[in-house]
Amino acid sequence: MLKKLALMLGLMASGCSGVQPSADPQPEMDFLSYFEGKVDGWGVMYDWRGRVTDKFHILMDGKITNRDNGDIHLRLDETFSYSDGRTLERYWDVTKKADGTYEAFAPEVPDGVKAVETGDTISFRYTFNAPVGERIIALKMDDRMWMIDENTVMNKNIFKKFGIKVGELNILFRKRNEG
Repeated sequence: MLKKLALMLGLMASGCSGVQPSADPQPEMDFLSYFEGKVDGWGVMYDWRGRVTDKFHILMDGKITNRDNGDIHLRLDETFSYSDGRTLERYWDVTKKADGTYEAFAPEVPDGVKAVETGDTISFRYTFNAPVGERIIALKMDDRMWMIDENTVMNKNIFKKFGIKVGELNILFRKRNEG
């Protein structure tokens, strides 16, 4: 059962609000620009004890469209390839509002996500409905990303149930320089 939970938690790559930038907030986070196009990520899942439960590669493919109201929309398709040969697909619809705030939606995130970039950081807090066997378990996600350089983003996501940490995910993203 924990292996299934770890699998479903490994599907997250995004998430909402209120983190301080690092001591050196450069370069500034530009979530939409970074995730437009193809981005590779390599991730590790941990259980509540800190033991590695899964490893994976994620390919993200983002496409931006502008809306008449000034909002910018990013469709982010994700393909996960796990070390045991499993694969999984997910998508996120991310909108940067004209006021600079973000909203994001995915099928497993019923209430959506809101976020604001601050310096080199973006953070998301949301509820993720993780299917485990025949059940759905609602987990609270604390999902943070830091821009390391123009091609690299580090992601840390902590999952909680009833306020208790049940797992963690770390991903190193590298933007493909195509063209």
